Amino acid sequence: KLDKASQEQKEILVLLEELKKLLLTADIGLELKLEQLRKLIDSRETLNKLLKKEELQLSNTLDQQKKSGNKKDLKALETSEQRNQKSAENLEQLLREYGPASQSICKSLSGAGKCMGGACKKLGASQPKPASEEQKKAIEQLSSAQQDTKKLEDKLRKEVESLVRQRVMDQLQDMIAQQKQIREVTTKLQDRVAQKQKQTLAAVRRLATSEEKIISVCSESIELCELTQFSLVLPVALGAVREQMELVDEGLLHSKADDEMIADQKRIETDLQALLDAMIDASRPSNKNGGGQCKGCKGNRNKLLAEVKMLRWMQQSVHTRTEQLDKQIEQKKITETSRQERIDLLSVRQKEIDLITGRLHSMTCPHCLAGDE
Repeated sequence: KLDKASQEQKEILVLLEELKKLLLTADIGLELKLEQLRKLIDSRETLNKLLKKEELQLSNTLDQQKKSGNKKDLKALETSEQRNQKSAENLEQLLREYGPASQSICKSLSGAGKCMGGACKKLGASQPKPASEEQKKAIEQLSSAQQDTKKLEDKLRKEVESLVRQRVMDQLQDMIAQQKQIREVTTKLQDRVAQKQKQTLAAVRRLATSEEKIISVCSESIELCELTQFSLVLPVALGAVREQMELVDEGLLHSKADDEMIADQKRIETDLQALLDAMIDASRPSNKNGGGQCKGCKGNRNKLLAEVKMLRWMQQSVHTRTEQLDKQIEQKKITETSRQERIDLLSVRQKEIDLITGRLHSMTCPHCLAGDE
């Protein structure tokens, strides 16, 4: 029996090791795609700058054409054109790592580089008119590369969206669990902190390290949301929660463990749970029979409803924090500097809510707004 049990344990260990490899492979695959997405975004920004530079080159060349430009000015334009050509070549080389997916982009960049090279020769020969024609062609090629880069960027985002959603949901669960642990320890230490026991005060300060780890996870979640753009509201909502975490962290560093601190920690847990619940709703699939599918755009209305829920939570949060600030001011429990900082912060959050509400409305089809399924 012992031999049989030992064999079963070995089999379980083998299965666990295989599962670990699968999980690591999935994580590595996601990380590689996220890194590709980051590089692609940077490349598109570089491409946008290059396009603007080439448009400026064309404008300056046309000016020289009208003035019958002198050799010195044309030589300066030739040097600038050479720099643009080099940038196009470097960008093409960088994007080749995406393989067949970036073939059309690289082709356009190669074409743009050749046109820029042609413009260089014409500028060197003091021929601004034919140089401008080459620059126009280069701009067309760069614009085409820009559009194709955006398409590839969107394609990568769709590929990683479900995995990133799940990772952010896992991170929210981790943050809730960790924040709960900090609150429970703070509650246990509360009475001894009131007695100013040195060891207890030091223990509360050490809790700040744990709070900072939660802040770090929250920042990672925000970066993932902004990178993949799967939600308009969530990164801003998480930013608001992170601000509350930072206030808690500051309080813990000052050995604060009173009822107000515990209430703030509890509020963070509640806020994170509200965002997690909204994300769970957004993850529900939509179909004609099961509901949730818009009859107009055929999109998932569950995602829209989740965005609205998070937006509503943000407005409620700002309202609650405004009332708390009013109470602190009335009871004279806040300094003038802190008062102004809190007011400025709340003003920023309110403006963000107004801006996101407008953007969300403009992005939503009329059928979704009407609730047609």
